[in-house]
Amino acid sequence: MASTGYNLEESNADRNVEIWKIKKLIKSLEAARGNGTSMISLIIPPKDQISRVSKMLADEFGTASNIKSRVNRLSVLGAITSVQHRLKLYTKVPPNGLVIYCGTIVTEGGKEKKVNIDFEPFKPINTSLYLCDNKFHTEALSALLADDDKFGFIVMDGNGALFGTLQGNAREVLHKFTVDLPKKHGARRAVGTAFRPPAHGESGTTTCARWLKWPQTLYILANDRPKHCGPHPGRVGRLQD
Repeated sequence: MASTGYNLEESNADRNVEIWKIKKLIKSLEAARGNGTSMISLIIPPKDQISRVSKMLADEFGTASNIKSRVNRLSVLGAITSVQHRLKLYTKVPPNGLVIYCGTIVTEGGKEKKVNIDFEPFKPINTSLYLCDNKFHTEALSALLADDDKFGFIVMDGNGALFGTLQGNAREVLHKFTVDLPKKHGARRAVGTAFRPPAHGESGTTTCARWLKWPQTLYILANDRPKHCGPHPGRVGRLQD
């Protein structure tokens, strides 16, 4: 038991370090400025495809080749090339997504300095972004820090129930099951789970409610213990896909 507590404290400490790093990075990125539109902010959400982003960058490279200003054109093309090189370091998008910042900034001394940053955030970043500007865009990173609480939720109706979590703007469906209830006779079946058939004449809503306790504990409370707020889980809502 003591070992479990130690591992939890160690995990929390690592997370706090990651949050501190993100805060420091945001402060540095927000202060950076460049000439023209050669500072690229790229955010790729989890489950996106590297191939899709690579094609998008190739298209952007072709578009940037038509920029009239030679200095700005070369700066933008150089930044896109840097992003492409960073992207090649990954065979797939990391589980929490991928954040890349590349471009040329102007230091306080008036000198130009190249910036190339790529990393996986400490939790899923459910935002897709590509911007060329004279500054880096960090709004999505700041949102990660603002919405750190995880909430568990249950949606149910007479046809079944859905169990999920919400953290910031990242939603995850943990489990979903449906209950097939014939109007008169025949066996009742629970699809996608091992629930017993309900008693004769029992409504679908009552069936779902009667079996909510076990999956609620298994799929929500057992996973990082997200918070619960709002209506009681027993309240009936509409089951949406």
